[in-house]
Amino acid sequence: MTDFNFPEGTKREDAVNELVDDEQFKEMVLKQFNYMRIKGINLVQDADDMVNLYLKICKAFEEDSNE
Repeated sequence: MTDFNFPEGTKREDAVNELVDDEQFKEMVLKQFNYMRIKGINLVQDADDMVNLYLKICKAFEEDSNE
């Protein structure tokens, strides 16, 4: 298990906010939802709509070359 260097009493939300990058997390979730949809798994409508938006964005804009 990973040891974390947070003071005693640190809230879980604070640790997650510190350690998990929001942009990377969003991209990962959207890619996973898209993969699930490709594999025939039905998504809830909100997730399906978000994947459609993500795919439109991918078509309209180049991926950052730093990724």
